Amino acid sequence: MLYYKRVNNSISLNIGGKMSNNTIITTQTYRGTFVKINGESRSMRFIRIADLPTGTISESAHQHIRHLQELHGSEVVYDLDKQGFRSYNWKTSTDSSNAEETVSISI
Repeated sequence: MLYYKRVNNSISLNIGGKMSNNTIITTQTYRGTFVKINGESRSMRFIRIADLPTGTISESAHQHIRHLQELHGSEVVYDLDKQGFRSYNWKTSTDSSNAEETVSISI
């Protein structure tokens, strides 16, 4: 399960509880390219938080994610290639698509 914690006045998302082997799911996945704050282009293959299996993320982490999205205007997503949570900026998106596929994730 994903939790968040505050350390030295900064907040980070952490994986808590027992680590399991990869979880294999069939879900909606997305590919997109957006322009980062520094002007670089970033491509990403990701799962939206709402498409993750129920119980993957704690309620406190959900609240923190909603707060980050309101604060920054980006969507917190699970990056399939980096196997971690990242922000996707839909406001500067230059290309996007979606598909349903079977993926292996480590959460």
